Amino acid sequence: MRRAAKWIGWILAVLIGVPIVLVIVVLIGANTGPGRRAIERLTPKLTGDTVRLAGISGRFPDALRVAHVDLRDPGGDYATADDLSLDWSPMQLLHRTIVIDRLAAAHIDVMRMPASSSSTSSNSYSLPAPVVLRDLQVARVDVGAPIAGTAAAMAVNGSGELTTLTQGHVALTVQQLDGSGS
Repeated sequence: MRRAAKWIGWILAVLIGVPIVLVIVVLIGANTGPGRRAIERLTPKLTGDTVRLAGISGRFPDALRVAHVDLRDPGGDYATADDLSLDWSPMQLLHRTIVIDRLAAAHIDVMRMPASSSSTSSNSYSLPAPVVLRDLQVARVDVGAPIAGTAAAMAVNGSGELTTLTQGHVALTVQQLDGSGS
């Protein structure tokens, strides 16, 4: 009986200990230069080359910084972002809520709409959990003529909360940079 209890104890220690050690290794690895470069290399492979990252810095996972992001489809880049900052509260996931304290970018360029995929339906997307965005700051957003009819540049600030993709509230201030509108 004592021997069985010892074996059960070891099995439980391994089942609990291994995941904890893996999380610690990922957290430490993602906060080192080689770990960040590995994330940059793996992202295109894991996303089917739809997302490319360059210049990851900050503290993983809660205070991320990315120097450049490309969003791609078979026709090439359709949007890029520079100097992204994401400050969020991963512990809020325990409450089944995604809480983003600050999402900021120096520049976002939306050149065109992405090519649609025939394998997915627009009704197939949903939020994994309610999202609270406390502070959104984008110094410059360039929207290409294929989207807006004429090219436009603006600054965007705001906040919001979404319980689903169609339910929630958002407060945005959009200031035109190449004119006087807001």
